[in-house]
Amino acid sequence: MALAGVQKYGPSPLGPDEVARVNGVSIAHSEWLRAIDAANSGRRTPLDDAARQRVLDTLINEELLLQMALNLGLAHGIPDVRGRLVQAAMDALAGDAADTPTPADLQDFVRTHPGLFTQPERRRTRVQRYRSEAAATRERDGTPMDIPDDSLSFRQLQRWVGHSVATAAFASDTAPSLSAPIPVGEAWYRVQVLDIAAAHQPAADELPAEQLLRAWQREQREQNLARALQELREGADIAIGVLQAP
Repeated sequence: MALAGVQKYGPSPLGPDEVARVNGVSIAHSEWLRAIDAANSGRRTPLDDAARQRVLDTLINEELLLQMALNLGLAHGIPDVRGRLVQAAMDALAGDAADTPTPADLQDFVRTHPGLFTQPERRRTRVQRYRSEAAATRERDGTPMDIPDDSLSFRQLQRWVGHSVATAAFASDTAPSLSAPIPVGEAWYRVQVLDIAAAHQPAADELPAEQLLRAWQREQREQNLARALQELREGADIAIGVLQAP
């Protein structure tokens, strides 16, 4: 759920270490940079300007939710931990999905949210490990890797054989097929694709009823939260300075 940045009153004389101010509460430039560093952790390429703006939007939303939680007295009985107060406010705003969906509602939900239910492509493979490129090329003295003899998705196969071998397994368009030697560390691997099961988009009546209902209710709560957050932002005094990040 992405929310657009809000600059309600235009440029404001913020302090040198302020990146924004929400109802008089400062968000420090250093706090924003720490959040950017955390978001960049594990990424191959750093966040672009639009993504850094979204990081600031998240900090603003959290401050609005924190202020709301304190105003509602949600701090009573809850340890003074920012994350838990923010979550309590989010829960209060999201509320419950009170309506009961009709079969038509659920069918439309599956159709308009295919990414929630699509069964990913799966492949059944065999992987051999070799001590050298020459041995892998000749397919001699290989050691079979102990992986399930089932069709696995990319993520499942990656857990067993690592990213490089899984990527090679899913690079072929045909089965059966055999990859070229794959160097990983000091070893070499070859992966044989035995069978390919295409990605599948199930219909509503193919999904477990409880799973489908939980997904529908979760979407309703997220929509409630998005609307409530937008109203909070529109009613708040938010000032945003010039964003500068390394």
